[in-house]
Amino acid sequence: MATVVFRPLVSGNSSLSFKYTAGATDDSNAISLATIQDILQQPQSLTFSVAGNISIRISVRRPIGSNHAFTGLRLLAPNTSWTQTVNTTNTGDSIEIQLPDTFIIGNSRQFSVDATGYLRKTISKTLADGLNVLSFGTLSAGDLNDDGIVNNIDLSQMYEDWYVGQIADYNTNGLVDTQDHGLLINNFLKENEVL
Repeated sequence: MATVVFRPLVSGNSSLSFKYTAGATDDSNAISLATIQDILQQPQSLTFSVAGNISIRISVRRPIGSNHAFTGLRLLAPNTSWTQTVNTTNTGDSIEIQLPDTFIIGNSRQFSVDATGYLRKTISKTLADGLNVLSFGTLSAGDLNDDGIVNNIDLSQMYEDWYVGQIADYNTNGLVDTQDHGLLINNFLKENEVL
C-alpha cells in the first residue's frame, strides 16, 4: 500500500500509469512466501479529476425598491454540510467566496439562499473553474417566522410590526406599510423552493 500526494498545476481530468515489468524483482517486494516468486501483477492506470480554484458570487434581489443589500444571508449546498453566511451590497451582489475542495469542476450542485423574512430559493449550477455567479433572482417576501411557508402566522407578525421598521419592511422605507403587506399577500401560502 502506498500513499501518493499530488499538487495540481492545472484542473481537469488526468491519469497515472505505472511502469511495470512482469517477473522483475527490482521493482517490488511483493513475493509469495511459499514459492518465493514475484506475485505483483500489472497495476491498472489511475484516472482522476483535479479540482481547480472554484469560487462563487451570489446575486439576489428584493422584490421592490433599489436597495438590494442583505445582511446575514445563509447560503448552503443541500445534501452537504457546507454553509456560509453572506452579506450583499446595495446591488444585491456578494463578495467572491472560495469553495472547499469537496466541490468538483463539472459537477452540478444545488445551492440555496435563506434570508430572514423570505422564502428559501434554490438553484442548480454546474461548477466551472474560476468564478461562478449564482443568480437567485428576486426572493419571495413574507415568511416572517422562517418556517418555510407564508401564512396567517406571518400576517399576524406583520400586523404587530405595522408602521415600525422591522423584518417585514420589504421596500426598505423604514416602516411596515401597505406595499409590504401587498408583497406578503401576493406570496400567501407559497413555500420554500425545492428542486
